[in-house]
Amino acid sequence: MAFEALGMATKGHMYGATAADESAPLTAESQSARDSRADDAQVERMQAQKRRYSRMQMAVAGFGALAVAGTVALSGSAAGGRVASGGATTLEESARGVPQTPDAQDAGASDNGMIAMDNGMQAETLVPQYKVGDDGLYIPSSDPNATQATRALLTALVDVGNTDSLMFGHENTNIEGQYFWDEYGTLGHSDVTNATGGGFPAVVGYNVEQILYGQNWTQQVREAYARGSVITFFWSASNPVNGGSSLSCKGHPMKNLLPGGTGNGNWTAYLDTIGAFFKELKYEGDHIPVIFRMFHECTGSWYWWGSECAHPSEYIDAWSYTQSYLRDVVGVHNLLYIYAPSKPSDTFIDSFDTWWPGDDKVDIIGWDRYSKETLYPTNVLSDCQNVSTLALKKGKVLALGETGIADGIQGVTNSTWWMHDFVNTFMNDPLCSKISYALTFANESPDRYWVPLKGNPTHPSFVEFYQSDKSIFAGDDRWTTLMRLYAFGPQGNVPDDDVAAAAAADAADDFNGPGMGQDDDVAAAEAAANADDFNGPSMVTDGDDKLAGKAMPPSAFNPPSP
Repeated sequence: MAFEALGMATKGHMYGATAADESAPLTAESQSARDSRADDAQVERMQAQKRRYSRMQMAVAGFGALAVAGTVALSGSAAGGRVASGGATTLEESARGVPQTPDAQDAGASDNGMIAMDNGMQAETLVPQYKVGDDGLYIPSSDPNATQATRALLTALVDVGNTDSLMFGHENTNIEGQYFWDEYGTLGHSDVTNATGGGFPAVVGYNVEQILYGQNWTQQVREAYARGSVITFFWSASNPVNGGSSLSCKGHPMKNLLPGGTGNGNWTAYLDTIGAFFKELKYEGDHIPVIFRMFHECTGSWYWWGSECAHPSEYIDAWSYTQSYLRDVVGVHNLLYIYAPSKPSDTFIDSFDTWWPGDDKVDIIGWDRYSKETLYPTNVLSDCQNVSTLALKKGKVLALGETGIADGIQGVTNSTWWMHDFVNTFMNDPLCSKISYALTFANESPDRYWVPLKGNPTHPSFVEFYQSDKSIFAGDDRWTTLMRLYAFGPQGNVPDDDVAAAAAADAADDFNGPGMGQDDDVAAAEAAANADDFNGPSMVTDGDDKLAGKAMPPSAFNPPSP
């Protein structure tokens, strides 16, 4: 699905998406049974994962009596915020081989590498195939010299993939909404916040093409990152041969962007500019890690890098050249590359064989999917089952790069859509539960949006989705726990007493749902609230245990020094 955003200097100049007719959904074939035992290489990686996790665990939980209760649980609550209830998968389950207490073993991965899901089904554990650095963090396949924060983000996404929860993402969330436009990043608004009364997406997307047209999203990026969000950029790249839009095939741009081609000068100029922008994205002196979704939807016909304008071999060469130029020439080392073809269940061989850039060129395996309302659950499930099988085989993080109802959710009247047709489609399936995040598109106007506001038909379901254990939003204590564990983001350098308080909260009984804590949970939340602030704008001040762990409502944002 083509989304163009040329210029976009005013609210009146919007993305001009046009929905392609959806073909009849393919019936998802039953997935073949995979080997129940890991091969020698997998066992080796599992042991490395065990050692990595043990080191991280000791570093974070080494607080005397507070650490005795066990490891920091991904499903717990640091300060009474949004939490997971019941049998949600924990960090020790993600680590698989870590020695566990009997209680932890009951809830953790079994000896055959399967994880018990909340619905009683068994899901295969994602065993990462990334190399492991001396610090215990996974090294991106695309860049052995990636920054610490970039490696930490990749490691945390692996852990999220081994849970029954996904991170929710929203494009342009703090740039535009149904009723606001914030070109300069001074308002601090988001329709996700407006819809939930305090939430903020765990993943925020932007279009790097806008940087080439004079926009500067640095303020918005830093605000989102400071709130605890993961940052991702896609690129609706202009034709480097004739300067036309991303839909212009003239001049054979995929071939001519390479050295010696007529578009190479323009292409390298583009890369110099966006590479400098990525390098300038910093939070408290550290480069902000970015998930980069370039050359997306290549199996579609609409872009100049797609199936009707380019040959697969040209695509692979252009991917490799672009990636190496950014990394080795411009010196960008804070990128994770996601490969995201369109509608892969319709074009699986093309998507992950013919057009595949290479295992060493892709850090995250993803896909994009838009469908009509009646076809969406069937189509996206079929996509997910196919792509998840591949991600498990290759040992890479799985993500849904961009998704939603074609042309927006404003015409959907199903009040249960977000739970029934969206998150349950993924989280109730053993294969699709491996997904780490799913990002939907921007809110452009009251007539075209992907996140509902109060009064919109799907709003009640979106609020239920936000409150559900199956979703992770920014400020969610499960995600901030991972940031503390792997030392990245606004939670990466918190005082010891904060981490100790969080460990105390995690050691208490699980919350039974937002605002439904047991007595010891409430006591732990109060202990956390009485500690020093968690030092991030997504966290509330001391003593406010009613909102502890929640994302702050919209407000003017004063970013930290770069």
